[in-house]
Amino acid sequence: MTSTTIILRPELAGLGADDERTHATVQELVDDLRSVEIPPSAQGRPRPGTKGELTDLVISLGGSTAVVGAAVRVFHLWLSRDRRRSLTLTTDRGDGRRTVVEISGDAVSDETVREAMRQLLEDEPDEPGA
Repeated sequence: MTSTTIILRPELAGLGADDERTHATVQELVDDLRSVEIPPSAQGRPRPGTKGELTDLVISLGGSTAVVGAAVRVFHLWLSRDRRRSLTLTTDRGDGRRTVVEISGDAVSDETVREAMRQLLEDEPDEPGA
């Protein structure tokens, strides 16, 4: 398996980027990823009309399917802590193609997260330019 860079956009519905609970939620995801040795880096982006920044996290998955499995477990655990949470995963394939997958819902299953990761990591996106 080659290494794939993934941009993670964690969100908590109903709260702004500058809310302390949003920061705490993002920090939980960072801590969870570090606990399975997938260290994320932060990438801030301005949010129009607010003083705060939304934070995207950037991770690199590669080496073995065990690393992908660890990411799936972390994402599932993080999402299951609060039904308002959502996670948008984006990968740039380097040739102008992007794949974006959003995971959200009241009771996100492990299988849902696995399917989202499969879509993200497969060689060919479902639609051109997806």
